[in-house]
Amino acid sequence: METDITTIFQIEVLTTGTKTDVDKLAKLLLQNESHRISDDIYQSEHEDSRCPPNPMVDEIVNEISETVSSKSGVKISLDTRAGGDGYWAHIHQKNMSTTIHHHRPALLSAVVYLAAPKGSGHIVFYPTSNVTSHYYWFPPEKRKILIFPSWLPHAVTRHKGDEPRVSLSINFRDEKS
Repeated sequence: METDITTIFQIEVLTTGTKTDVDKLAKLLLQNESHRISDDIYQSEHEDSRCPPNPMVDEIVNEISETVSSKSGVKISLDTRAGGDGYWAHIHQKNMSTTIHHHRPALLSAVVYLAAPKGSGHIVFYPTSNVTSHYYWFPPEKRKILIFPSWLPHAVTRHKGDEPRVSLSINFRDEKS
């Protein structure tokens, strides 16, 4: 009898980097930290801040779009269906963390690490409903970009650093939709 392997469940997280001046962008995002997306401290959007339109963000969006297109053939663009610009700042001061969430209905999401001081919280992905034993984490690294399916539940562990952990989150849709 012939042996075969069938893949039932496979999730790809694409890791790349950016050439953008992340120090300059982190400074801009920190200057806008008070422009919270939500005033409700019980919502994960409370730690998210608005990111003003900026050529540095455009450069990162283009880098990600080109990377996804070259690796998968899928053409993507910013997903603004939920309102806003499709991107936002995610800033953690000492002892902050982010509860488990997803980014539906977007197709893909990305996180770009702009400042990842020692003690920065890690992003944790939960590909199954068994969150206690099935998870995978990535430590943040300055300039690193992670691109992942938007439906994939994820969280960020507690930030223990004295300096802020700063990232840019971006949602994408298929250009056909």
